[in-house]
Order: sequence, then structure tokens, then C-alpha cells
Amino acid sequence: SKYKGKYVGTFGDISTFSFFGNKTITTGEGGMVVTNDKTLYDRCLHFKGQGLAVHRQYWHDVIGYNYRTTNICAAIGLAQLEQADDFISRKREIADIYKKNINSLVQVHKESKDVFHTYWMVSILTRTAEEREELRNHLADKLIETRPVFY
Repeated sequence: SKYKGKYVGTFGDISTFSFFGNKTITTGEGGMVVTNDKTLYDRCLHFKGQGLAVHRQYWHDVIGYNYRTTNICAAIGLAQLEQADDFISRKREIADIYKKNINSLVQVHKESKDVFHTYWMVSILTRTAEEREELRNHLADKLIETRPVFY
């Protein structure tokens, strides 16, 4: 996704990306942290490596976690990154199909003027919860998975 021509994740000091199974690029689970700040980068490395101290062997000087990704998951992610433009084009095509075929009772999430939406998920707004459930049941009959979200 882009905002005013700039990729999401390039704003601010640090950004995170999810690679969960339903995302545009997936490794099955996990994610990525990006930053241009050396101090934040070093802190992230420290936490992802179980909080092991740099200058003392097998000593945890902070509470850390095992956030290391496997080489296999990284390879899957890199292979999908090569196809990201194709994935996004197809998701945008699908979003356009929804926009053209949804009736006037519901509204598809609109793309703002300064936004390039990748539509990893197409949001459909209904006026009532009853209308939402009726639409979800109709789509389920067509083998289209949906989930309720908040607005």
C-alpha cells in the first residue's frame, strides 16, 4: 500500500509487517520489523535473540523472545516478494469485481485520493448487523470466506 506515493512502512522510526497466512506475502506466520535507526535495530536484534547479552555468554540481560525466522520461511517470503506485484494486481481485480457487483445496500471500502490500496482484505460495509449476516451467509453459499470486523 502507498500513501501519497510513499510505501506504507516507510513513515516514522520503525514499522512492522505481518506475514500471517492471510496476508499478501506470507511465510505462514511471523513478520518483519524495519527501521533506519541503528539503536532501534540493535534493540530489535537483542529482543529477537531471547534477550541474550552481547558481552556475556548465555546471560539474559532483558526479557527477550525467540523471534528468529527459519531459513525455509525466509525463502518462502522472498519467493513471494518476487510475485508481490502480481498478487496485488489480482487482489485489486477482485476488489473491482466486488465494487461492480455489490448492490446499493452495501458499500465497499473506497480507495482515497492519495492512497494505493493493495486490498489484502476487501471491506464491505452494511447498514445493520442483520444485513451483514445475510450477506455473509449469501457469500458463504458461494464458498467465499468472510469475517466480521469493526469500523
